[in-house]
Amino acid sequence: MSPLPSAPWTELSADFGHLPNGQYILVVTDEYSRYPIVEILDSIPGHSVIPRLDKIFSEFGIPESLKTDNGPPFNGHDFSNYCHHMGIKHRKITPLWPRANAETERFMKTVKKTLRNTPTPQLKQQLYRFLISYRSTPHCTTGVAPATILFGRQLRTMLPQTTKSFEDNSLRERDVHQKAKMKHYADNKTYVKPSELKIGDPVLLKHNNLTKRDPPYESQPLVITQKKGSMITAARGQQQVTRNSSFFKKSPRPPTTAEIEPDHPDPDSPDNTTQNTNTLPHSPPAHSSPENCVTNGPPIRPRRNIRRPKKFDDFVLNN
Repeated sequence: MSPLPSAPWTELSADFGHLPNGQYILVVTDEYSRYPIVEILDSIPGHSVIPRLDKIFSEFGIPESLKTDNGPPFNGHDFSNYCHHMGIKHRKITPLWPRANAETERFMKTVKKTLRNTPTPQLKQQLYRFLISYRSTPHCTTGVAPATILFGRQLRTMLPQTTKSFEDNSLRERDVHQKAKMKHYADNKTYVKPSELKIGDPVLLKHNNLTKRDPPYESQPLVITQKKGSMITAARGQQQVTRNSSFFKKSPRPPTTAEIEPDHPDPDSPDNTTQNTNTLPHSPPAHSSPENCVTNGPPIRPRRNIRRPKKFDDFVLNN
C-alpha cells in the first residue's frame, strides 16, 4: 500500500492504451490528486511521446518522479536521457504486475469503456467531455474532486454547484482508510499470505503464457538475489528475472552447478557432436531391470485406488 505523496504534482504515473480506431492514448495521472491528463497519439516512439510530455509539463510543471511499467518507449535510451535532463526520477514498477500502477490502469479501463462505441469523428469531443466530468467529480478514495485538490478550486460545469474547500488532513485520513479497506478486500478475495521468500532461496518461476500442456512452473530453479517489498529478482547464471512474489514458489532443490554455469563445449570436438548442452544434472546410472526400462509408447499415468462408497456398506453388491 503506497503512501500519499507530500504535495500535488510531485509523483506522476503514466501508461499507454489502445483506441478502437487504431490510435493510442497517453494517460498521465497525479498520484496525490488523481487528476488525469490524456493525450491522443498516432504512434508511441520516443520522439512522439517526449514532445507530449513537454507540453504537459509546460502547463503543470515538472514532477519529481514518473512511474511507468518500463515498456516501450519508457525503456529506451532517449527517454532515459530526457528524464536525466529534466531532473525527473524514473520509477519502474514490477514487470507484468499492473497492480503496482493501479491508479492509472483503472482509469485506463474507464476511458476505454467510455470511448468503446464512440464514432471516430466524435472521439476527441467525447473524450474532452468525459475528462471535465471526471476531473470535477469527487473521487471515491479521497472524497474530493481531482481538480479541486490540484487547483484549489472547483471546475465550473453544467451542473449547479456551491463553493466548498477541503483540508489536507482529512484528505490523508480518508486516503489511508480507503486504501486499507481496498487492500483488506483484495487480500481476502485472493487468499493472500505473506511471502516467506528471502534472499538466497531457490525458487521456481511461474510460466507467463501457460497452455494446457505446460506445467505451471519452470523446471529449472533460480536463486533470489534481491527483494524489495513484494518485488523479487531471481537469477540463474546470466539470466535475471524480476517479478512479483506471487510468480515464485520455493523450490525443493537448489540449482546445480550445471544450471548456474552452463558449459560451452567446443562444437568441433567429436565428443560433443551428439551431446546436448542442456542436459540434466548427472545422476547415477539405473539398473537394467524391467522396472527401469523406458518404452517408446505414450506414458502410463498412475491410476487411483477405487473404493466403494460408505453408503453401500449395508448392501450386498454384485461385482
